[in-house]
Amino acid sequence: MLQPFGRDLWIVDGPAVSVAGFVYPTRMAVIRLSDGALLIWSPTALSDELQAAVDDLGSVRHLVAPTRCTMYSLVSGRSHTRTRSPTPCRHCGSNGRT
Repeated sequence: MLQPFGRDLWIVDGPAVSVAGFVYPTRMAVIRLSDGALLIWSPTALSDELQAAVDDLGSVRHLVAPTRCTMYSLVSGRSHTRTRSPTPCRHCGSNGRT
């Protein structure tokens, strides 16, 4: 669940994921920006409980998927924002690859 990490900053320890035989921990950060909007860095699996906790903090306006695995999970699973589809950063191709 959301753990306070600093002023306007929360972290969530997500499930471990297995990629190419290696197991990696996952962690998401939720950041409240100066205009009150939320930025989610490296979104993890989204449960109803986590969705409710994030909704209580404010409106998610930005999703940052720093890896291909994160981008894939955003496109194929439930999104942390109900208003937009995730978009790769301008430095990535349409498939999220660098």
